[in-house]
Amino acid sequence: MSESNKQQAVNKLTEIVANFTAMISTRMPDDVVDKLKQLKDAETSSMGKIIYHTMFDNMQ
Repeated sequence: MSESNKQQAVNKLTEIVANFTAMISTRMPDDVVDKLKQLKDAETSSMGKIIYHTMFDNMQ
């Protein structure tokens, strides 16, 4: 494999890993999202409500 091909492969792998990391940091399994919604609805503190609101904004 030539040096140019190696660099292209490294760049592609870097892009794939970056995209995967971005996806898993914003997408959670449905059961986890459902539980977080329950916890958000039950939250009584102002700070907790802000944190849940921000978390759900970031998931979109």
